[in-house]
Amino acid sequence: MTAVFVVEDEPLAAEAHAAIVERLTGFTCSGTAGSLAAATAALLGPDAVDAEVLLLDLHLPDGNGLELVASLRRSGLRPVVLAVTADRDLRAVKSALGAGVADYLLKPFTASVLEAKLARAAASSAAARVALDQRRIDRAFETLHAEPELQKGLQQDTLALVRRELAGGAALSASEVAEAASLSRPTARRYLEHLVAEREVERRSRYGQPGRPEFEYRLR
Repeated sequence: MTAVFVVEDEPLAAEAHAAIVERLTGFTCSGTAGSLAAATAALLGPDAVDAEVLLLDLHLPDGNGLELVASLRRSGLRPVVLAVTADRDLRAVKSALGAGVADYLLKPFTASVLEAKLARAAASSAAARVALDQRRIDRAFETLHAEPELQKGLQQDTLALVRRELAGGAALSASEVAEAASLSRPTARRYLEHLVAEREVERRSRYGQPGRPEFEYRLR
């Protein structure tokens, strides 16, 4: 259901607009307000109502309806705004469009005109939701596949070299990785231990070699 909030200072007009919204399939009127203050409280207060589409009279007793649009945008809310006005001045129309109004309804208008405008607004709102959901999904995948933050002093390119040497599946010692990747043994071991801590690599003692005991590392 597309939630439509009506801001209209004439009670009979507000009631008529709400009735048109309610009789349209897929729409519901989430509330009405007769002033800028009442609309602000309803949409931005602690018990804020939903408003995917805002049917907004621009000339209200306590201010201009565009002030409400600006307040909503500052709060991160961007309903599709249908401006209702009797003002036919082209400069006023351009000003409203620049402030975030999506479409205009010039008074007086018929129920069929309002229905057509609401249908267009609902389609625009649905498209915006899809785009927003896609951006959220994209950000989630970026976070999921982002490289983990490295310890101080470690570099991603060197870590990639160490991973590459282990990619063959063989169990290698720090000395063997260091030689293959042209690194010092302490550097290779530091990166290998980082991968152990990240649970990418398992470490085991290597037996059967003379001299000092050594560990070997293998990708999990």
